[in-house]
Amino acid sequence: MPVTAKLSKKFYETLGDEIANELVEWFNQVDVAYHTGIREQFDTNFARFDAKLEQRVSGLSGSMDLRFARSDAALDRLRQEMDAGFAASEAASRQVRRETDAGFGQLRQETEAGFGRSRQEMEAGFGQLRQEMEAGFGQLRQEMDFFRSELRGEFKSGLAETRAELLKWMFVYWVGSAATTVGLILTVISVLRS
Repeated sequence: MPVTAKLSKKFYETLGDEIANELVEWFNQVDVAYHTGIREQFDTNFARFDAKLEQRVSGLSGSMDLRFARSDAALDRLRQEMDAGFAASEAASRQVRRETDAGFGQLRQETEAGFGRSRQEMEAGFGQLRQEMEAGFGQLRQEMDFFRSELRGEFKSGLAETRAELLKWMFVYWVGSAATTVGLILTVISVLRS
């Protein structure tokens, strides 16, 4: 596809229209020639690449077929080994289950017997603890009654002492107040007489 070159007015004025148009035509021809050469070179290189790619793909396909066949054989062997292993595992699992059930049965009997003995021992222990607690509570009740009566006596004597002390101080206050009041009255009377 030719490229039309647009040149400046000064270029046309200097060279003239005919020479400028010939120059533009020559540039277009060179451009077409370069494009054609590049296209031919690209087509050649692409054909070589396509041929090499086809050759490598066919070689790779053969190699992959061989590897897939080997993998299938290995998987079949593995599957057979796994099936045999699962069968052996299942038989061993059944044997372990039978042994476990027998062991749990024996353990259950031993546990129930142990719980029966523990229950009897606990009941005996609780009976003894109940007796000790009743004796302790009786003793505590006596001590609390004694302490309460002693505290009541101390409280009454303390209250009597406090009452006596209050009366004493009240008397002192009243005597002091009465003396002050009498002194004040006498002072007022003497001031009024004078």
